[in-house]
Amino acid sequence: MGMESAITAVGQYIQKVNGLIGNASGPVNTALYVNNQDGAFAFDTDPLVKTLNAVDNDTDLGYSKTVLQSNQFMFDTWQRISRGNWQDNAPTRADVGFSDNAIPEDIAGFTYDAENDVIKSTRDTKSMVGFVSPEGHDHYVLDVTLTSTSTWQNDPLGLLLGYVRDADGTTHTLTVFRSGWDNYAGLDSAMQVAVDYNTVGSAVIANQNEGLLWVDGSPATGPAPSGTSPHAIKPWNQAPNGIRLYVTRSGNQYTIDTSNYDVPGLVPAARLTFTLDDHPTLARFKGPSPYGYVAISQDNAIWTAAQRPSQAATLVDLRTGQKHVWRNNTWVVEPGELDDALKPGRLCYCPNTQKAFYRDLDGIVRQITQ
Repeated sequence: MGMESAITAVGQYIQKVNGLIGNASGPVNTALYVNNQDGAFAFDTDPLVKTLNAVDNDTDLGYSKTVLQSNQFMFDTWQRISRGNWQDNAPTRADVGFSDNAIPEDIAGFTYDAENDVIKSTRDTKSMVGFVSPEGHDHYVLDVTLTSTSTWQNDPLGLLLGYVRDADGTTHTLTVFRSGWDNYAGLDSAMQVAVDYNTVGSAVIANQNEGLLWVDGSPATGPAPSGTSPHAIKPWNQAPNGIRLYVTRSGNQYTIDTSNYDVPGLVPAARLTFTLDDHPTLARFKGPSPYGYVAISQDNAIWTAAQRPSQAATLVDLRTGQKHVWRNNTWVVEPGELDDALKPGRLCYCPNTQKAFYRDLDGIVRQITQ
């Protein structure tokens, strides 16, 4: 190695080490790798073990395609949360604060129905419950239909648009909820975007009623008829079309489109757009952030995603480097380079098959678990 190359390599090393030390909020278990590229040393960082939806045979490829599009994968691998208390009985909102485990019984009430691929809640929850994706994104389309098999309720369902953790460990949520009734569970509009909904720190970002209807068919621009139990009119199991939420995130801007309850088709007048510069409390959600699914006071919730951020629904074939991407309700094969997924000398773990792989320095991928 010449002197110039050595100086360059040392500079890269110092830069990488400083980056690792300074990035206290970055990924944990990150390793520094040294590569010999064309006789010149280069430095890189990667997780010690990378989580990757990766397969090396057709059987696992078929199995993984089924699992990744099922609610079982979410149920088994995603973080579950229970936040706040909308009725303020014991424990109160003040007691639970910003906890993700506000009412443990609400989280424990979730079960998975494999026969129908349905996540069920055995409780009429008082906290906002839901699931948080393991990875973050800042450019995506999230197209989800909200339904439930509940025979007696039509309570709110929604999506998690952002989830962050402060340096002191406090977590915050950005959500959009669709509600069929006025002023139910603290939601005073048919569609509401809020930070830390249902907690002591809740801040409403936007409300939308234009073009939307309450479950009885009356305009959401006016109050829902008083004196009528919302549960007496068309519970979720009588609304097979559910409610569709179509979210586009482009950096700091969100655009949300939605349908009416059990009515196919998005409602143009109901479009809602906001940016992460619109309110001081939104700044913390800038950059890649997890997404997810949320509900409150609603049993047997189902979130059916026609399109979602690609990493969670992308499979890498370790034999070819090709990517199998779930898009518009079908699997699409795209070209890919194996180096982009798993570089030589790296380890990866596939959560849905529970297999681990090592790519040796000759570029050969070896399964290291059975």
